[in-house]
Amino acid sequence: MRTPCLSITKLLALTSMVLACNQVWAEAGGDRIIKWVDEKGITHYGDSLPVQDANRNNSVLNNQGLVVKRNQPAIAVKPEEDKATVDQQRHDRALLAAYSNEQDIDSARDSN
Repeated sequence: MRTPCLSITKLLALTSMVLACNQVWAEAGGDRIIKWVDEKGITHYGDSLPVQDANRNNSVLNNQGLVVKRNQPAIAVKPEEDKATVDQQRHDRALLAAYSNEQDIDSARDSN
């Protein structure tokens, strides 16, 4: 059985990516690197998240490139969802946070 090996092209690409990450980390003051994927599927690294990508999942990396925190937007709004659907989901989450189960919600509604 052959063991997979990296081609020179892949090794150079990997090396340049590591060097780019180190450069970004050094320019950011060494405290954090943010990694995110844009709408085209391209992975980016930087010291801050651009405004147009604020509603995207992102990760904070330490100086060794390890994920120390994963950030997800509070409400991921898909283009096909309308405002009524998003409002209903927000309302449902608020009710489930305030009551322990659906029966308590129904009891409170009936008593009012």
